[in-house]
Amino acid sequence: MLTFSAWGNYRREKVITEREKQEISSQKDEKQEISSQKDENEGKAIQEDMVELNNDVIEARKVLPELVEFLKQGLPATREGMSWTDVEIDNNALIYHITIDENVINFNEVTKYVESDGLDFFQSINANNPQLIKKVRLAKYNFSVEFKGRNSGRTKWVTVLADEIQKASN
Repeated sequence: MLTFSAWGNYRREKVITEREKQEISSQKDEKQEISSQKDENEGKAIQEDMVELNNDVIEARKVLPELVEFLKQGLPATREGMSWTDVEIDNNALIYHITIDENVINFNEVTKYVESDGLDFFQSINANNPQLIKKVRLAKYNFSVEFKGRNSGRTKWVTVLADEIQKASN
């Protein structure tokens, strides 16, 4: 038979158990809410970074065609057996067209040198135009050079990927 005191103990235990469940549940809800707010804030920060990054990319991609047109005004430019004949932007790449006078310099030596250190070539050929280097990096463009042999008609392409240009600027 259930006594009054036993019934009281049973009810008290039941109330305590219910309160504990509610506290645990509310703590979980608070943790989830805090976690959700933290995730939301981190998400907003990432989105803001992406917007800023995208704005830099967009701005660089707007300015680069103007810089290319400016460069074209000084072409062709000839130096030591190489003639820089054209520059263009195509498929997210800045492309230089260079003709090699094979009577003056060796086609294979020049192209092998540029292949071995295309980034150095990119930086040296644009040394007088740091703004162009910066905009190519911000635009996340590749840099490609088409070498043509004036006498032989041989063609060789060398490309520096945007990731390489990015790493070099950091």
